[in-house]
Amino acid sequence: MSEVGWLAAGGEDVTAQFHELFPVVELEHLKAFEVLTVPGIFTAWYPRYFAAIERGLRPLRVRRSRVDTEGTVEDNAGILASEIRAPTIVVAQSKGPLDVHAALWMYPSAARNVRAFVSLQGCFSGTPLASDARRTRLWRAAVGGVTRLLGSTPRAYWDMTYERRQALLARIPQHSPVPTVSLVTVCARAGPLLERTRRYLLDVHRVESDGFVPAPDAIIPGSRIVRLSGLDHAALALPWWSGTPVNPAPIVRALVVLAAG
Repeated sequence: MSEVGWLAAGGEDVTAQFHELFPVVELEHLKAFEVLTVPGIFTAWYPRYFAAIERGLRPLRVRRSRVDTEGTVEDNAGILASEIRAPTIVVAQSKGPLDVHAALWMYPSAARNVRAFVSLQGCFSGTPLASDARRTRLWRAAVGGVTRLLGSTPRAYWDMTYERRQALLARIPQHSPVPTVSLVTVCARAGPLLERTRRYLLDVHRVESDGFVPAPDAIIPGSRIVRLSGLDHAALALPWWSGTPVNPAPIVRALVVLAAG
């Protein structure tokens, strides 16, 4: 039986409000805040990852977190806590939202400095692409081989399994302690590599996804939710690799305004 949607997370759907803001969004009223962008897993190896998003968030002060993109959730939570020292808006993608959520609960002093949190396509409840791989000898060996090529270990990848997410979310609250927007994306066709995983999730788990995260698993409980179609998991952070050309800047600007007010 599939564990997709095990958290059954809910929240206020603000997709209509998003479309009212999009595509012309002013950020001038948020200039008192720094923006901390938090990358996803293994993204240190991806050329121009987050570049379009960070460029689009100017004129705000934008800084890339130094989290280890091959590091575990709890290790990265500590790094994030040391970085969030001033009034901050946090924008994270893929595994990044898992690291941020852990930091906000494990280090309350960091949470006090966060004005808002934007989760872009976060695998908050987990993803079958991690859980199924963990349970399958061939997949497990493949993940181990890839991470060894990167000079790393698969520990961070296994943090996205349903088992690991259930264990951590039994220790800390599931909801976010700061104003949060969860972006949920799905597509009917994804770009290179992601199309195979999109079809796997649809055929095996009977769920719509962006090619990496099933739609129900991208929601942080109690957050405001924006749902967009036609975007795969690379569309915002790596638009050059996506199956659908898109300008991520106005999308993320609108999400930041929805989260921060």
